[in-house]
Amino acid sequence: MEWLEIIKVQGAATGYNGADTELLKQIAQGMKSKGLKSVRVYAHASVSNDLMITLTWNQDCSRSLGSDLAHNLARELKQHGLVDHSVWFERLPD
Repeated sequence: MEWLEIIKVQGAATGYNGADTELLKQIAQGMKSKGLKSVRVYAHASVSNDLMITLTWNQDCSRSLGSDLAHNLARELKQHGLVDHSVWFERLPD
C-alpha cells in the first residue's frame, strides 16, 4: 500500500540559515530508507520562507505517526518556523 507524509513549514522571517545543508543530508540518508519511493520539496508560490516536503512510501506503514525520517526532518525544521507533519493513506487503490 502506498502512503504519503507531508511536512509543511511556515518559515520565520529570518529564513532557514543553514537548515538547507542539514535538510539535504537527512534527505540523502532517507533515500536509503527501505520503501521510500520519492522525496519532493516544494516552495510556496508567494511566501518565500514556506516550504513543503512530501515523502512517498510503497511499503505498509505500521504506525499512524509516520516515519523516523519525517520526524527527524520535522525536528530539524522546527528551529526555523512552524511545522506541521501529517500522514496520508491512499483511500481508493488503482
